Amino acid sequence: MDITMDQHDGIGLVNLSGMLTSDTSESVRARVQSWYEQQDCPNVVFDLSRLDFMDSTGLGVLMAILKMINEKSGQMRIASMQKKPSTLLSITRAYRVLDIYDTVDAALASFQNQADETKAE
Repeated sequence: MDITMDQHDGIGLVNLSGMLTSDTSESVRARVQSWYEQQDCPNVVFDLSRLDFMDSTGLGVLMAILKMINEKSGQMRIASMQKKPSTLLSITRAYRVLDIYDTVDAALASFQNQADETKAE
């Protein structure tokens, strides 16, 4: 499992590659949590374009990270999912809770669109 974390225009960007399983989940959660707590960006996009596989423990980690981000008044987006992780989200119906976008650019733009809508109100 490889993780890279960065910011793009004030939005956190987390790239996961490899396999998010019971063997890697706890270290992923700890690294993302530590990084997030040091950032000044409440909103985060997870780029899963290179995540080959995710089991239910991995999904649990994403849900725990979502909860942490929501508790800090932030929002999380999932982008560019491959077929196997996407199938898990369908089976578990986690797509009802997670905001999923086809591309990282679309996920990033959704934050801008949301900000524009808030200004218009």
